[in-house]
Amino acid sequence: LLKQIMQSKHIIVADAFISEHSLQLLKKLTNLPVYLYPGAVTEDSPYPTVNLYPNEAQFTANIVNDLKAGKRVLFFTDCARQGDKSKFQQLCEYLDQFSCHTLVLDADSIQEMERVNFSDSEYQLVLISPVITSGISITEDLFDKVYVLGKQTIHPNQLLQTLFRYRRAESIELHLSNNYFAKPSPLSPLQILIDELSSTPLPEITNEDFERLKQSPAVKVLIERKQIEQQLRYQYFNNFLGLLEIHQFPLQRIVVDASLTAQGKQHLQAMEKPSKSPWRPRTVPEYNALLDHENTEQLCLGDELLHTFLVTLLNKLNIDHATLEGVCS
Repeated sequence: LLKQIMQSKHIIVADAFISEHSLQLLKKLTNLPVYLYPGAVTEDSPYPTVNLYPNEAQFTANIVNDLKAGKRVLFFTDCARQGDKSKFQQLCEYLDQFSCHTLVLDADSIQEMERVNFSDSEYQLVLISPVITSGISITEDLFDKVYVLGKQTIHPNQLLQTLFRYRRAESIELHLSNNYFAKPSPLSPLQILIDELSSTPLPEITNEDFERLKQSPAVKVLIERKQIEQQLRYQYFNNFLGLLEIHQFPLQRIVVDASLTAQGKQHLQAMEKPSKSPWRPRTVPEYNALLDHENTEQLCLGDELLHTFLVTLLNKLNIDHATLEGVCS
């Protein structure tokens, strides 16, 4: 790529997030002036308003309440990058009980993305892991709310990219964890290069090859980029808010709501509890026992929703509740 750039007479770059670093690099490589056209300027920001939540509990309570109200939700979180996927799995399993139909897109199911027709889908909740931070756009008018939960496991600029996955969003609900994990010590340029080589399926290289790589302009650019990303990880919260400001995202700080925060804390505690038993189909006697329950308020939320659904369904089909026998009209 660098060789092609250096041999070209004219270069046109189109990028919504082009940086000063990229512009300076182009100027250095070509020794030509760089002309920057910022596009049409409008009074209103072209970007969605970001509603920043003060705590994860209030953020979680809002998601649950929106799902219970029947709203369709697109939810991105990077908590799957925590080493194991337990946090992401807990989140998926817990929120699924409030959704009539859930789709999870992660490293294991990303292939499903090609077969999903979002315009015809009936998914109430779509959960997306860090496997999608760019390159995917959902343009149909499908979701009522977009939620983003940042746990500081991807770079701030990658998290910023996730705000664009649903192009029709007018606002985005965001909670950004302030202290999620211990920051690693900064890597030296040599350590960055060694890390990159160890994660790349290359044949064994000699010391001579290694020295030549260190002097390669392309490798130097890559290392420089990695160092910038490394710097962004420190003071992550402030750097991310700075990126929002640079790109002129309208920012709305949500005030603490004590009632919602208390609700959310209960949800977060319930999320941490392991499942009592794996899911299995229910038998007809179990359905009957559920329908015969005298006080539905004593049921867990999943059973209460199921009870309401069954009663409505059986009424529509003119089927007797006591025996589950009848004739469909």
